[in-house]
Amino acid sequence: MPLTLHPLTPDSPDLDPVVALLVAQMQEHDLPDAPDRVRAGVLDAVRRPGVSRILVARRDDAAVGVALMHLLPSIEWGGRSLWIEELYVAPEHRRTGVARALLGEALRFAREQGAAGVDLETTPGHAAAEQLYVQAGFIRRDRQRWALGID
Repeated sequence: MPLTLHPLTPDSPDLDPVVALLVAQMQEHDLPDAPDRVRAGVLDAVRRPGVSRILVARRDDAAVGVALMHLLPSIEWGGRSLWIEELYVAPEHRRTGVARALLGEALRFAREQGAAGVDLETTPGHAAAEQLYVQAGFIRRDRQRWALGID
């Protein structure tokens, strides 16, 4: 069955599968994977269509991949930047073009929105992801990510 991509909406039947995919990603990267927090973040994103977008990749009538992105003002880019916060493909669907399709659609969206650049991050050791981004023209920027939870 062919791969299809579509934006997630608040009333989409793909809401639960997208949350499950993102929880799996958090687990894979040894990050806190509280499903209620993931769901809250997904719902917050889909309720801000002018700022955030979630793309769902479907194959064989199932959600197999997801990309979460946000448009942000950027000093570095001198305009808006598209921040790809998450791009995840279920392990059994990797190396089948799903990530490439999600990235391509994210880049198309960035251009359509007038973004001046695109930023993302990878976890060290994700050679396949790094290869995908290099092939798409991304360059590595050596930085460290820092985080602080605000309760």
